[in-house]
Amino acid sequence: MGQPPRNSMNTVYIFRVLESMASGIARTFGKICEVLVLDMNSGEAVAREVLGGPMTDQVKGELLSGPLRRLVLEAGRSGLAVNHHFANIQGRKLKTTVMVMRTPLGEPVAALCVSLDVTEIEIFSTVIEEFFQVDEAPPGSLPDSREEQVLTAEPDLETTIRARLGELNPRGERLTRQRRLEVINRFNDDGLFDLRGSVKILAEEMGISKFTVYSYLDEIRRKSASPGEVSRDGWVIPFFLTITGAYSGFGQMIKWTVGEAVNEINSQGGIAGRPVEVDYIDTAGDHHRCLTEMNKVIDDSLIIWGPMVAPTCQAALPLIARKEAFAMTVACGPRLVQPYRRWTVHFFNKYSEIIAAPTSAWLSLVGPVKRAVQFIWPTDSTWMDHSEAQRELLGRTGVKVLPDIECNLNTDFKEAVALALEGRPDVFIITTPPREAGLIIRELDRQGFSRKERILVYKTAESPALYDEAGSALWGAYHWNVANIDSRKRRWRRFLDKFQAVFKNRPPMFGIPMFYDMVYLTKEAMEKTGVTGRPENLESERRNISDYCRSVKNFKGVMYDFSIVGGMAETPSFLYQFQPGGLKLIGRYPPQRSRASEPSADDREEVDR
Repeated sequence: MGQPPRNSMNTVYIFRVLESMASGIARTFGKICEVLVLDMNSGEAVAREVLGGPMTDQVKGELLSGPLRRLVLEAGRSGLAVNHHFANIQGRKLKTTVMVMRTPLGEPVAALCVSLDVTEIEIFSTVIEEFFQVDEAPPGSLPDSREEQVLTAEPDLETTIRARLGELNPRGERLTRQRRLEVINRFNDDGLFDLRGSVKILAEEMGISKFTVYSYLDEIRRKSASPGEVSRDGWVIPFFLTITGAYSGFGQMIKWTVGEAVNEINSQGGIAGRPVEVDYIDTAGDHHRCLTEMNKVIDDSLIIWGPMVAPTCQAALPLIARKEAFAMTVACGPRLVQPYRRWTVHFFNKYSEIIAAPTSAWLSLVGPVKRAVQFIWPTDSTWMDHSEAQRELLGRTGVKVLPDIECNLNTDFKEAVALALEGRPDVFIITTPPREAGLIIRELDRQGFSRKERILVYKTAESPALYDEAGSALWGAYHWNVANIDSRKRRWRRFLDKFQAVFKNRPPMFGIPMFYDMVYLTKEAMEKTGVTGRPENLESERRNISDYCRSVKNFKGVMYDFSIVGGMAETPSFLYQFQPGGLKLIGRYPPQRSRASEPSADDREEVDR
């Protein structure tokens, strides 16, 4: 007896039902939801209908592409994929469910794919959780027994501060800004801030940051100063970075770099005659932690440095825009920063501009190239921005781009590399974090791939973890970056010598020198706009600093001079090759519209600022 044809089910009826359901879901959730009706009769997935807000960049009547295609085809085999999380190319966090309709023989014929944008929902959830967080003790005055215990315990600083805070705020209420000022003023009058560690302890007890305590102290002391007297306190700037977690290697280098620049500035008199202190806030790359800490400092911050990586930027930038604050994000993906350029400064150009020349140069060096494969990291929008730009460039040059190899913390790299090699690619482009990039290169070597010059490594992967994992298998591979380690500026050579003395002769790659420039641009902007730091001038001085930083001509950076136009820096890019003796510079490529130029004789003889 023959098998029934594949389309023996009433597919017309199925699609009518799915389209009706899709319309209802899309109209219910509005622009935060995208619903796709998919035709799977061909063994692939074609978008029959695309309804609701555009989330996944799929086109009606065309085959699905990107991570969503892989999710749908996997659901076609299993029948269902529920609550899968990934970031789209705009950096939005999506939660996607795919439901598949099958024939009596079990073959997929249609599917309904629902994607919900949960970016603001997750952020709001964190804010609400923080807002309603209360102490475990019930409201009201402390019981006599506990008061007695506090007063009779060993008189350490933490106990003293907690007891005094209990007197000033017996109900443990969430204090207004004015009440926080009053509490901190009382601590100041008591002389508790003369004791080492008191600011940190009080900040933790009050649920605010050290930066906020310092800003209140500065305000209190300015108000009590004689007319014309300069406050003895300096500028405290919060810096959101990743000192621990997946990006800790970068974070430690960036923290040292910022500290070095701040020390130089303070040794020369600080900013406008006042010293600079950095409040280092470790987000560990976690967007919940970043948002919680950002809420503590944003109302009183004249300027914010960071956040440092895409997940934390994605969480913090909507808050920064809503509060009309100003942040120097420096290194988050250009596409992620784009909607918030009024409130940020970004130190890199668009990926489509900075990768074009070095990638084209690499292809010409290793050609001919007919097929390419990318190892990607789909959970980070910055990495995805890069891989999308790389894919577009390869397509324009006639290179066939094979299906991406997605990587994550649980990837079996032996299987991933074997899958990549099955397509017989001519070149490999690695767009993953450092450790994973090193594991991929080492596994390529183990599986017999010896032409390392046909590997191109993404800029952010140049980190100690890359060298640790790849070892000698790395030699010969290429790497593009925005750092010019061969700069002839004297300031750069001095900085480079100090950096390599601390970090075992490694050059400061990726955007690390940009964070050094961030500190000096802050100094220049604050001094040239006449910032006072007075609370009553906070909004206007934020705008003045922002306007200055977002439109700078020929800023003298530590590696090279560059301009910032509309909040986006016009920076060159560079191609390197990994060699046993270190990175070898292959070429320097100014991006389109770049005003950067080779250092002049004056630059090469430049003295300290």
